[in-house]
Amino acid sequence: MTTTVELPPLQVRAAPVPDTWDPETRTVTVMWSTGAEARQYSWNIGSYLESLEVTEEACDLSRLNAGASVLLDHRSWSVNAVIGVVERAWIEDGQAYAEIRFSDREDVAGFVRDIAAGVLRHFSVGYSVETYRDETQPDDDIKRFTAIAWQPFELSVVPVPAENGAGTRSAAPSGTHRARVIDGTMTKFGRGVSDPNAGTTNVDGAGGSEGAAGASSEPTAARAAAAAAPPAPAETASLAAGQRGTTTLEDPAVIAARARDAERARVREIAEHGRSLGLPQEAVERLQDTGRPLGELAQDVAREYQAVRAASDPGEIRSHIHVGEEERTKHREAATAALHERMQPSSQAARNGAEHAGEYRGRSMLDVVRMLETTAGRDGLRMGRDALVRAAFHSTSDFPILLEEAGRRTLRDAYEAAPSSWRPWCREIDLMDFRPHDRVRFGDAPALEEIPNGGDVKFGTIGESKETIALRSYGKGVGLDRRAIINDDLGAFARLIESQAQRVQDHVANLVYDELVNGRVDGAGLFVAAKKNSAAVALDVAGLGALEKLMLDQKSADGVQLSLMPAYLIVPTALKVKADQLTAEINPTLATEANPFRGRLTVIVEPRLSQSSHFFLVADPSRVDTVDVGWLEGNRGPQFLSEEVMENRGVKFAVFADVAAKAIDHRGLATSTGA
Repeated sequence: MTTTVELPPLQVRAAPVPDTWDPETRTVTVMWSTGAEARQYSWNIGSYLESLEVTEEACDLSRLNAGASVLLDHRSWSVNAVIGVVERAWIEDGQAYAEIRFSDREDVAGFVRDIAAGVLRHFSVGYSVETYRDETQPDDDIKRFTAIAWQPFELSVVPVPAENGAGTRSAAPSGTHRARVIDGTMTKFGRGVSDPNAGTTNVDGAGGSEGAAGASSEPTAARAAAAAAPPAPAETASLAAGQRGTTTLEDPAVIAARARDAERARVREIAEHGRSLGLPQEAVERLQDTGRPLGELAQDVAREYQAVRAASDPGEIRSHIHVGEEERTKHREAATAALHERMQPSSQAARNGAEHAGEYRGRSMLDVVRMLETTAGRDGLRMGRDALVRAAFHSTSDFPILLEEAGRRTLRDAYEAAPSSWRPWCREIDLMDFRPHDRVRFGDAPALEEIPNGGDVKFGTIGESKETIALRSYGKGVGLDRRAIINDDLGAFARLIESQAQRVQDHVANLVYDELVNGRVDGAGLFVAAKKNSAAVALDVAGLGALEKLMLDQKSADGVQLSLMPAYLIVPTALKVKADQLTAEINPTLATEANPFRGRLTVIVEPRLSQSSHFFLVADPSRVDTVDVGWLEGNRGPQFLSEEVMENRGVKFAVFADVAAKAIDHRGLATSTGA
């Protein structure tokens, strides 16, 4: 039999592991669970004893390992309460550990010093349970459960920890959640409604924090009153301290005190959150009077906040809209920075940007959608996975825009980091549009003439010789479907984008080296006898000297000596070793052994050169034109744009490049056709 029960989020004590504080990285290791039996309480169950099965099969560490937040006293509603992040979590020998890293913000420095000094040493871990196994024995006077499917979701620094081996309840932003109990009955679990179709007992309570469908929440005041009433003996039987099997009745005054404490905590949380938003006292009181916890008041809080903004300038509605958009922009940028860091954790630019990601940092894609929905005034905290996926690709959602921007940054970083052999000896230019553009060559300006005494400056014209370059578009689609979002497979999406960046780099290289080998200038091939820039020589000192002379002898169209010197030696892979030997820094013992090319040429090895005996000398592109690589103005490198949004199925993106490569001048190039 399977039973469903309502539970608030749970906390248990966690403690730092001695001698693990690292002042340089601001990290410390915390042992946050041994699975020991702890006493718990639920509004509709009463007291029970809970054990945690601390194994990799039972404990879902995905939220911790996705960079869960380290908070101050479980204050999950404020970005300022985030003081660190979980770097990694693991299970070892039946115990659960986590390494946490603290922020270097100035407002966190005091807490870090106290932790390093051992003044703050108490931590609490929040977790939720999906499935319990009923371990109650016939002679037990209190229910016993073992959590066999549970998930920790945050760590908090707290002033007073839970008692050793005991658990407490926390007011998490998502209110309550539902847990299934298998292999047991519900004879001591209070009121419930049987479902004859499902064979499941649904106990009254709120819907799940992960969006599970359920009954609407009871007002907290009503719960407090119910809790204050004298409970039935069967519902409140518990173990007396140190006496297993001895039945005692829980004092109604204790239950009432616990309810009062919970209500005070709820009222205090709403008051603190209201103050952080600048809400007036009457607005805070209206929120408190609802009887609901803060986690269920997202829409009400948004309404009150907007009313305050509108009242501050009732005659200028545009001002109110502008403020809202500014705040929304901040959330967009924070979420984008967080996604970018997850997609490229090794990128320094991504890590720097993530310093401003706040509470979005380390979150899963669904969590980002949930937080964005809440920010927009919708009840994202109570939305299930399918609802979040639908929201993610709805026309009103910011998520596709943020994912596109994170993908664009990832593509740009990956493209810049990809190996490129053509950049040193080519010139990159911007073109306004896709029409053919004329490129006037260096060295074609008219020669200077003497100005006679009292004479005028004579004007010349630029030679008619020119080359034309025109852009072309190249592209390929990439996609992220709903399964990848539910599985939070952002890494695979990032790897696909990085692979596309390398493909763009490869494509540009193909264009460039095709021009080097097969390009044409002045209506003829780039290397022909008339251009005096090719010779059949070997790759040795004599051969390089012969090609260098050809380059030095080149003249402009007006017969001006250009005096060009080679700067790069481009060779196929078969000639790499010879090229390295010819350009290595070696001090000769004899003058006849001197190598005039030592340290003068930069070797570029290019596998695209299919002729194993051919090699090239190239002049500095700042002195003379070689091969131009043109990009559409403002779009240098690959571009990343949303191509199509499919309702509830996923999102597609296009990686494209508007690029062209064209040989402009032959005089800065020389080649050997093989000895």
